[in-house]
Amino acid sequence: MANKDIMTREETMAFVSEMMAAALRDEEAPKLSPLGKRYIRPEYLEDAMDMVTRLISSKFENMPAEVSDEFEVQEVFRQKTDEMVANMVLATRKMLEKLTKKHP
Repeated sequence: MANKDIMTREETMAFVSEMMAAALRDEEAPKLSPLGKRYIRPEYLEDAMDMVTRLISSKFENMPAEVSDEFEVQEVFRQKTDEMVANMVLATRKMLEKLTKKHP
């Protein structure tokens, strides 16, 4: 397998972002690569998944304080938000598992 078949780190980041967007919209997963690349390095994939998880989490970080001044309400909101983020990441991982092949 030639290096031309393997996505770069930047291509992997962009692809995983597209996968997350598709998962959030409950759409079909995009094709593996518009550039004809068929493989993703596992370390790039993990970096991309970490990036997407941090991005989503940061969007919800200050919401509990905006929802309520009560600590208990904020904690419940945080727990539900954490569950939602985990489900989004899981949906993206499942899409990726259907599309990706492991690089030897």
